Amino acid sequence: MKKIVTFLLSLVLLVPCVLMFTACGKTPPDDDTTKVMNVELNPQLEFILNTEDKVVSVNALNDEGNRIISLVADANLVFENLTAEDAVELFLQITKDNGYLVSGNEEQITVSISGSTQDLLNSVKSSINTYLTENDIDISVVTDKILKSDIVQQVQDCMREYTETELNKMSEEELINLLKQSRDETKDFLTQEIKDLYYQLRAEELTKAKFEKLEEILESSQSEFVSSYLTQVTEYLTQFTTKLTTFTEQFQTQFLNDSTYNDAMIAYAQIKQQLLDARLDPNTTDQQLAEIESQLKQAETALLNAKGAAEQAMIEVSALVETATQNLNSMYNSMLTVLNTIFTNLETQLNTAIAEAEEDFIATFESTYADYIGDNSYWTNIPELTPAQ
Repeated sequence: MKKIVTFLLSLVLLVPCVLMFTACGKTPPDDDTTKVMNVELNPQLEFILNTEDKVVSVNALNDEGNRIISLVADANLVFENLTAEDAVELFLQITKDNGYLVSGNEEQITVSISGSTQDLLNSVKSSINTYLTENDIDISVVTDKILKSDIVQQVQDCMREYTETELNKMSEEELINLLKQSRDETKDFLTQEIKDLYYQLRAEELTKAKFEKLEEILESSQSEFVSSYLTQVTEYLTQFTTKLTTFTEQFQTQFLNDSTYNDAMIAYAQIKQQLLDARLDPNTTDQQLAEIESQLKQAETALLNAKGAAEQAMIEVSALVETATQNLNSMYNSMLTVLNTIFTNLETQLNTAIAEAEEDFIATFESTYADYIGDNSYWTNIPELTPAQ
């Protein structure tokens, strides 16, 4: 089974302010989304709430969270339109039924909500404690607040055409609307790694679309004066495209197909599933649980080692793409004043091309990486292990 890896989120491509959709009239969608609520046990889910504190969008923040969303769908249930309290209760029910939520577990339940939400936090915590008491589960519950800076970081991670400066100028509601827009684009992706790859390639493809349009505009000019700009744009765009191709090929080698990381991830999921099943089996002894937990720690160590090696292999090609992006942006900024005197509505044309590329990219990505989207997560159809004796 094919698998994907967590990508280097720390290596975010630098995309210039000229790509800002807010600068060209594209504003966040009109919605009544007002809050973000994160729920974490080990599976981590992000809920976006409306003015009535009902769920309008749900997203996983790690792969076991993706599995929970899949299990909810398998049960013909949905989080959407539930109140915050009911959504958390459904989360608890699914995690309990699948071995994540057990009494005495060293983990804790953490609920975080954005905005002035102490009343909602208290209500959700009360609902959790009621559920735990009714099901005789002894586990601690912690509440916290999500800051605006946390939401800025989340949006910047998935919509990288926006700069931190621009995002900081937005209201919290505008940020949450942007976050929902991005989450809706990846709602069918059931592995965290494919989401991260989507966010990364999305930013790069928007950059590419902008400069391809600029090249087209320059080519349409009959001016010899413009020819020197065209030569430079073509040269830098070719360099960028070549390095982007290298990056994609390296990613596929390191994280997809039959990579070492892929094998380590399957092995980890395999043993984790055995542990979850053992927790649900009343005949499982403490010794058996301890043996499986020991195996899981070994698998986790192997997974971390494989992840480190794969990330290390990506550093150089990621840096090359980042440098190529910076070269394009620097060149454009140096040309901008002159080009605006030659071409009318230049930035409008470029931003239109970017918007069109954004729509095309979703379908293209889903087609290219179809084998890694949806049911083909590494929690699906993993080989069964012989139960510990």
